[in-house]
Amino acid sequence: MVMIRKMLARGGLFVILWGIVFELNAAQDLCPLIYQESVLTETDELNDIGVADIMNLNLLDIFTTNHAHRQSILLNQKGYFVDRTAQVSLSHDINFPNSEQQSNTPKFDSVGLWIYWINKTLIIRSKSLNTLGSIQGKLRIPNTGVVRTQDRIKITKGSFDSNSWPAWPSPERTDLVVYELVISADGILEIDFPGGPTAQFSFSDSLSRQLIHIGQDGINPQSNEFSVILKDRHGMAWADYDGDGKTDVFVSLGGYGGRANQIVPSLQDELLINQQGKFIESKTSVGLNKNGCPGRSVQWVDFNNDGLLDLYVVCGRQIFENKEVQRNQLFKRNKDGSFKDVAAAMGVDFVGDGLAMWIDVDGDGWQDIVWAGRNGIWLYRNKNNLFLAKQLSNVNDVTKLSAGDFNNNGYIGVFAASPTRNVLLKNNHGNFIEIATEKRGLPYRSTTASWVDYDNDGFLDLHTLPEGLFRRKAGSDFFQKLGILDLKQVGSAVTAISWFDSTNLGQRSLLAARKLSLSSRAFHFNISLFHPSRKCSNHWLEFEVRDFTGSNATIGARITVEDEGYIHTQQVGQSEGSRFSQGHYRLYFGLGKLTSAARVRVHWINGKVDSFSDVQADKFYVASPGRLCSIHGDGDNSNTMTCTGHGILAK
Repeated sequence: MVMIRKMLARGGLFVILWGIVFELNAAQDLCPLIYQESVLTETDELNDIGVADIMNLNLLDIFTTNHAHRQSILLNQKGYFVDRTAQVSLSHDINFPNSEQQSNTPKFDSVGLWIYWINKTLIIRSKSLNTLGSIQGKLRIPNTGVVRTQDRIKITKGSFDSNSWPAWPSPERTDLVVYELVISADGILEIDFPGGPTAQFSFSDSLSRQLIHIGQDGINPQSNEFSVILKDRHGMAWADYDGDGKTDVFVSLGGYGGRANQIVPSLQDELLINQQGKFIESKTSVGLNKNGCPGRSVQWVDFNNDGLLDLYVVCGRQIFENKEVQRNQLFKRNKDGSFKDVAAAMGVDFVGDGLAMWIDVDGDGWQDIVWAGRNGIWLYRNKNNLFLAKQLSNVNDVTKLSAGDFNNNGYIGVFAASPTRNVLLKNNHGNFIEIATEKRGLPYRSTTASWVDYDNDGFLDLHTLPEGLFRRKAGSDFFQKLGILDLKQVGSAVTAISWFDSTNLGQRSLLAARKLSLSSRAFHFNISLFHPSRKCSNHWLEFEVRDFTGSNATIGARITVEDEGYIHTQQVGQSEGSRFSQGHYRLYFGLGKLTSAARVRVHWINGKVDSFSDVQADKFYVASPGRLCSIHGDGDNSNTMTCTGHGILAK
């Protein structure tokens, strides 16, 4: 391990706060030999991390979900990443960007009344308001708040008069209380909450709204009556919902500790529509009814092969006494655009914590489910919309599922990471066979895992934590531990990893969320990108599979690459590294020393197959029905494509 000097690029798009280089003995003749860490941003209360082509520029962007804390939307500027959360309207409250829970205090660079969150504490602080005397105000919050600090701000319980208050922001709550406030100069009031609720304020006209500062950026409200909204965001599923060629997103929200139906009965998840690069919440009711579901992971899937994207929501929560049991939801989309929950009818309304993975196990064109829950790991095989259950393992504490054709037999296997015992499921022509991980040279237990052909030699390798990278030996079923990217050497814990190509140049980097054990802030994370120091000499292919418009990902479609006895199958969506989210639809194939692939087959969900011959290596392709298009240069817009019909040499 070699430390890199601290650097700060002022005024630049990309800031390297500090870095680590992981080296591998060059005598092993493996590539890349060195990975350099760059810290992209810092974040708190991380729930998930992932990548998606958010701006539809053929570049993969980075996103996080952070419960009620500020999330990060890092847009890809051809390999550099810039935070554009507020600019794309994905702040919790679009009226007050950067007002979410955070661990830093504002700069207090203006006199007035500051209202902000430090983690789960709501803080009201007055600064240099001596000339105004006492300021009268009201605060309306859920009754779970507990006053922690009170200095020169008097707070007393008041009465609620519906005629004197604006409507509570949707969703309405049943547990609200009103407080009267009397604010003096340089006072402070701190109120602790177990969660992250919305707060509603009303101040007398003696306090100019120009003296009211909300959040880290000190934004002024439009009037003296306003609300500051927080949301408990868990999973984000990115796809083109409305068919306009732009990526939209569905966001699953938490269920208020399993009590949503009691205190927030009208709570709904978010369906955000991409309108000219800004994500605006859909006001049209389409039947995606939350019904109290404490949403965890969420995935788009066409489970019935009708060409319409359906939605699967895992309502994962431990079943506690006096808390309502919520079952997973499968929203079938109808031709009129509406949705209906058919999870119970399909037999996939599982209960409790768990992870779901939709993959076509047997290559019959129907999406099956691998479910890892409290009753073990199960396969629910989809036979024309009838799901048939079979238990695969009794391991009941899986923390990550990763799919990959690690045997190069054209069928997708599964690795399940578990702190108790990892599970390796070989797919033998549609039937899973459990293989002891130690017989393949893989770790016995792990916290997370991801299949990745890191060196593009055509054989899937496995990255696990905290053990590091395991390389599959060519012509062998055995994996060799490389001793790199274990991330243990810096005294940290890692909760999430994802491998993706940030530059469209064929070499994947590792995206990792790293919780620093030495940090004074609990739940504080660095979001880091580990870049390979040099590019491998092996050749590669990258694909995105889209519908006839050439813009929308065809989730569930498969690509098979064949050449000289080599066969490798991938399904759109299996590159996903997120635990609760979805958006990584690119497929990656290493070719080793081959400069072209003899045959590339695209298997569409309607059963049709396109076949392309002699596909040139070292290119990023977009496959749509009947054609294959290569993207030139950095792939920053659709005008850089060269397309060909199937069965013809792709140039």
